[in-house]
Amino acid sequence: MGYAQTNLEELYFAPGGANFPANGTDAFGMGEADEGSVAIEPFSPISVENRDFTTLMDHKYSKKTYQWKKEFVAALLTCFKANDATVMAITSGLSFDETEGTCADGGIFKHENAKSMGVEFEWNLTPKDRSNLITFQRAYPVADSLAIITAATDVTLPPACKVPALDAANTLKAYIVPSFGAGITIAEDQLDDWFFKIKTRTNKTAFNKSRGKRIDVEINAVMDGADPADAVALMTPTYVPDIVVTIGVATPWTITFKSGGLFRSGKLNIDKDKRICTAMLKGSYSMEYYSVDESGNITFGTQIN
Repeated sequence: MGYAQTNLEELYFAPGGANFPANGTDAFGMGEADEGSVAIEPFSPISVENRDFTTLMDHKYSKKTYQWKKEFVAALLTCFKANDATVMAITSGLSFDETEGTCADGGIFKHENAKSMGVEFEWNLTPKDRSNLITFQRAYPVADSLAIITAATDVTLPPACKVPALDAANTLKAYIVPSFGAGITIAEDQLDDWFFKIKTRTNKTAFNKSRGKRIDVEINAVMDGADPADAVALMTPTYVPDIVVTIGVATPWTITFKSGGLFRSGKLNIDKDKRICTAMLKGSYSMEYYSVDESGNITFGTQIN
């Protein structure tokens, strides 16, 4: 028996309900990412006299990536809207055989066709963070779960799938001065802090598979040295106009949040060191109304145009 490393070396996905792409060219890996995690454990066991009878096993793979290629994000949204993703989780690089594309010790857990998984994600854009936390999850009958684990040592990684899937041109590292749209104007030297949080909202099936419903969005912009006019402008409750966020990779692309989706409130805090005014925007967008144009720019809309 071999010794398997503990790492989730790489996590690949592609639109679900079909075979994993044979050559891997239409699959996307996390690349520049944290170590991630794999959890395979009983789901909703039947308890009788302190005994847990397992009928389903839950598979959960999570990894936080810092790569923002537009095709990657578009594919992720496609999976979320379709409630399906084909997935390969490569769990060890210790004895990876590049000539055969197999990982005999740790194994490659493969989910495709009828065993495709649900997906959730959370994007965080802040002065200190540019992360995309992605989770694939689903529970399977015990026999199916054990079959996935047993087959892991023989699964072949497609030739275009590298471990790790590094893509330096699409890794966000540099500081970016964000745009908050018309109505929120803060000079760069008064921008004290900011964040964009974009998170999926889902329901779960009886097999613990996520079904995408909406995209929840929260945006904060913090202004230091705000005078009364600034405070009124940032704190007046209202729906906000379009907000366009530029993702500053090698070939920049944008995410647009259309007007009518986000509502603004605000607060003012004054102490001996700072005079802080925070504009707080929150709202959600239906997955029925998002679109991706030919350049890969994403728009979250509030109605059918």
